[in-house]
Amino acid sequence: MYKYFKGLLTHKNTDHIVVECAGVGYLINMPIRYYDDLKVGNEVLVYTYLAVRENDMELFGFLTEDDEKIFRKLISVSKIGPKTALNIISLYNSSEIIKIVNEEDVDELSKVSGIGKKGAGRIILELKGKINFKNLSDDNDSVSPGAFSETREALENLGYSREAVRKVLKKAQKEFETDANVEELLKYAITEIEEV
Repeated sequence: MYKYFKGLLTHKNTDHIVVECAGVGYLINMPIRYYDDLKVGNEVLVYTYLAVRENDMELFGFLTEDDEKIFRKLISVSKIGPKTALNIISLYNSSEIIKIVNEEDVDELSKVSGIGKKGAGRIILELKGKINFKNLSDDNDSVSPGAFSETREALENLGYSREAVRKVLKKAQKEFETDANVEELLKYAITEIEEV
Protein backbone atom coordinates (compact mmCIF):
# COMPACT_ATOMS: atom_id res chain seq x y z
CA MET A 1 0.00 0.00 0.00
CA TYR A 2 2.79 2.43 0.95
CA LYS A 3 6.11 2.16 -0.90
CA TYR A 4 7.89 4.74 1.22
CA PHE A 5 7.40 7.79 3.44
CA LYS A 6 9.42 10.94 2.94
CA GLY A 7 9.11 13.58 5.63
CA LEU A 8 10.44 15.18 8.80
CA LEU A 9 11.79 12.92 11.53
CA THR A 10 10.11 14.29 14.66
CA HIS A 11 10.88 11.52 17.16
CA LYS A 12 13.09 8.46 17.46
CA ASN A 13 13.33 5.57 19.88
CA THR A 14 15.42 2.42 19.73
CA ASP A 15 12.60 0.47 18.08
CA HIS A 16 10.49 3.09 16.28
CA ILE A 17 10.41 6.57 14.76
CA VAL A 18 7.74 9.16 13.98
CA VAL A 19 7.81 10.73 10.51
CA GLU A 20 5.61 13.74 9.77
CA CYS A 21 4.17 13.83 6.23
CA ALA A 22 1.62 16.48 5.24
CA GLY A 23 0.83 17.25 8.87
CA VAL A 24 0.33 13.61 9.90
CA GLY A 25 2.77 11.79 12.18
CA TYR A 26 3.34 8.14 11.24
CA LEU A 27 4.76 5.75 13.84
CA ILE A 28 7.08 3.33 12.05
CA ASN A 29 8.80 0.33 13.66
CA MET A 30 12.49 0.29 12.72
CA PRO A 31 15.56 -1.94 13.19
CA ILE A 32 17.56 -0.93 16.27
CA ARG A 33 20.80 -0.70 14.26
CA TYR A 34 19.47 2.41 12.45
CA TYR A 35 19.23 4.44 15.67
CA ASP A 36 22.58 6.25 15.45
CA ASP A 37 22.07 7.13 11.77
CA LEU A 38 18.80 8.97 12.38
CA LYS A 39 18.78 12.62 13.42
CA VAL A 40 15.61 14.26 14.72
CA GLY A 41 14.78 17.33 12.63
CA ASN A 42 16.19 15.88 9.40
CA GLU A 43 14.19 14.81 6.37
CA VAL A 44 14.15 11.03 5.97
CA LEU A 45 13.07 8.58 3.28
CA VAL A 46 11.83 5.31 4.76
CA TYR A 47 10.80 2.25 2.73
CA THR A 48 7.81 0.66 4.41
CA TYR A 49 5.74 -2.48 4.86
CA LEU A 50 2.20 -2.28 6.26
CA ALA A 51 1.30 -5.29 8.42
CA VAL A 52 -2.47 -5.74 8.69
CA ARG A 53 -4.02 -7.97 11.33
CA GLU A 54 -7.62 -8.43 12.42
CA ASN A 55 -7.68 -5.53 14.88
CA ASP A 56 -4.43 -3.71 14.19
CA MET A 57 -2.18 -2.17 11.54
CA GLU A 58 1.54 -1.50 11.95
CA LEU A 59 4.16 0.11 9.75
CA PHE A 60 7.67 -1.35 9.51
CA GLY A 61 10.34 0.83 7.95
CA PHE A 62 13.83 0.52 6.47
CA LEU A 63 16.49 2.95 5.26
CA THR A 64 17.38 0.80 2.24
CA GLU A 65 15.28 -1.10 -0.28
CA ASP A 66 17.50 -4.15 0.18
CA ASP A 67 16.58 -4.34 3.87
CA GLU A 68 12.90 -3.95 2.98
CA LYS A 69 13.16 -6.75 0.38
CA ILE A 70 14.90 -9.04 2.87
CA PHE A 71 12.18 -8.27 5.44
CA ARG A 72 9.50 -9.37 2.96
CA LYS A 73 11.43 -12.57 2.25
CA LEU A 74 11.75 -13.30 5.97
CA ILE A 75 8.04 -12.88 6.72
CA SER A 76 7.27 -15.31 3.89
CA VAL A 77 8.84 -18.04 6.04
CA SER A 78 6.34 -20.10 8.03
CA LYS A 79 5.95 -18.98 11.66
CA ILE A 80 8.10 -15.86 11.12
CA GLY A 81 6.13 -12.68 11.80
CA PRO A 82 7.06 -9.02 11.27
CA LYS A 83 8.45 -8.54 14.80
CA THR A 84 10.76 -11.55 14.49
CA ALA A 85 11.88 -10.46 11.02
CA LEU A 86 12.61 -7.00 12.43
CA ASN A 87 14.71 -8.57 15.20
CA ILE A 88 16.80 -10.30 12.54
CA ILE A 89 17.34 -7.08 10.57
CA SER A 90 18.16 -5.27 13.81
CA LEU A 91 21.12 -7.60 14.24
CA TYR A 92 22.24 -8.10 10.62
CA ASN A 93 22.16 -6.06 7.41
CA SER A 94 20.84 -7.55 4.18
CA SER A 95 24.23 -8.74 2.89
CA GLU A 96 24.97 -10.46 6.22
CA ILE A 97 21.59 -12.23 6.14
CA ILE A 98 22.20 -13.44 2.58
CA LYS A 99 25.62 -14.78 3.65
CA ILE A 100 24.19 -16.52 6.74
CA VAL A 101 21.41 -18.19 4.74
CA ASN A 102 23.60 -19.28 1.84
CA GLU A 103 26.27 -20.64 4.19
CA GLU A 104 23.58 -22.38 6.29
CA ASP A 105 24.97 -20.81 9.47
CA VAL A 106 22.31 -21.94 11.94
CA ASP A 107 24.44 -21.04 14.97
CA GLU A 108 24.83 -17.42 13.86
CA LEU A 109 21.15 -16.93 13.00
CA SER A 110 19.99 -18.52 16.24
CA LYS A 111 21.64 -15.63 18.13
CA VAL A 112 18.58 -13.54 17.25
CA SER A 113 16.16 -13.21 20.17
CA GLY A 114 13.11 -15.46 19.85
CA ILE A 115 14.34 -17.68 17.03
CA GLY A 116 16.40 -20.58 18.40
CA LYS A 117 18.08 -23.26 16.31
CA LYS A 118 14.81 -24.77 15.09
CA GLY A 119 13.55 -21.42 13.79
CA ALA A 120 16.94 -20.58 12.29
CA GLY A 121 16.99 -23.91 10.49
CA ARG A 122 13.52 -23.30 9.07
CA ILE A 123 14.50 -19.85 7.77
CA ILE A 124 17.59 -21.25 6.06
CA LEU A 125 15.67 -24.20 4.61
CA GLU A 126 12.93 -22.00 3.13
CA LEU A 127 15.14 -19.15 1.88
CA LYS A 128 18.32 -20.88 0.69
CA GLY A 129 18.68 -20.26 -3.03
CA LYS A 130 15.88 -17.68 -3.00
CA ILE A 131 17.84 -14.67 -1.76
CA ASN A 132 21.00 -13.27 -3.30
CA PHE A 133 22.41 -9.89 -4.26
CA LYS A 134 21.23 -10.19 -7.87
CA ASN A 135 17.55 -10.82 -7.21
CA LEU A 136 17.45 -8.05 -4.63
CA SER A 137 18.94 -5.48 -7.00
CA ASP A 138 16.78 -6.65 -9.90
CA ASP A 139 13.67 -6.07 -7.78
CA ASN A 140 14.62 -2.49 -6.96
CA ASP A 141 12.98 0.29 -8.95
CA SER A 142 15.60 2.86 -7.92
CA VAL A 143 19.35 2.84 -7.43
CA SER A 144 19.29 4.37 -3.96
CA PRO A 145 17.17 6.63 -1.77
CA GLY A 146 17.55 10.41 -1.78
CA ALA A 147 18.42 12.21 -4.99
CA PHE A 148 18.30 9.04 -7.09
CA SER A 149 14.77 8.29 -5.91
CA GLU A 150 13.60 11.84 -6.65
CA THR A 151 15.24 11.73 -10.08
CA ARG A 152 13.54 8.44 -10.88
CA GLU A 153 10.15 9.92 -9.98
CA ALA A 154 10.81 13.05 -12.06
CA LEU A 155 11.85 11.02 -15.12
CA GLU A 156 8.79 8.78 -14.88
CA ASN A 157 6.59 11.89 -14.62
CA LEU A 158 8.22 13.12 -17.85
CA GLY A 159 6.98 9.97 -19.55
CA TYR A 160 10.08 7.77 -19.64
CA SER A 161 9.48 4.06 -19.06
CA ARG A 162 10.34 2.54 -15.69
CA GLU A 163 12.83 0.15 -17.32
CA ALA A 164 14.64 2.95 -19.17
CA VAL A 165 14.79 4.99 -15.98
CA ARG A 166 16.13 2.05 -13.97
CA LYS A 167 18.90 1.44 -16.50
CA VAL A 168 20.00 5.05 -16.79
CA LEU A 169 20.10 5.47 -13.01
CA LYS A 170 22.27 2.39 -12.66
CA LYS A 171 24.57 3.97 -15.23
CA ALA A 172 24.46 7.28 -13.33
CA GLN A 173 25.48 5.57 -10.12
CA LYS A 174 28.86 4.81 -11.70
CA GLU A 175 29.31 8.49 -12.59
CA PHE A 176 28.09 10.14 -9.39
CA GLU A 177 28.25 9.63 -5.66
CA THR A 178 24.99 8.55 -4.02
CA ASP A 179 24.57 12.07 -2.59
CA ALA A 180 24.60 13.75 -6.02
CA ASN A 181 21.93 16.43 -6.33
CA VAL A 182 18.75 16.02 -8.34
CA GLU A 183 19.61 18.73 -10.88
CA GLU A 184 22.92 17.05 -11.82
CA LEU A 185 21.29 13.64 -12.08
CA LEU A 186 18.40 14.90 -14.20
CA LYS A 187 20.72 16.64 -16.67
CA TYR A 188 22.82 13.50 -16.98
CA ALA A 189 19.84 11.15 -17.25
CA ILE A 190 17.99 13.16 -19.91
CA THR A 191 21.16 13.29 -22.01
CA GLU A 192 21.86 9.58 -21.65
CA ILE A 193 18.45 7.97 -21.43
CA GLU A 194 17.86 7.81 -25.20
CA GLU A 195 21.03 5.74 -25.52
CA VAL A 196 19.95 3.11 -22.98
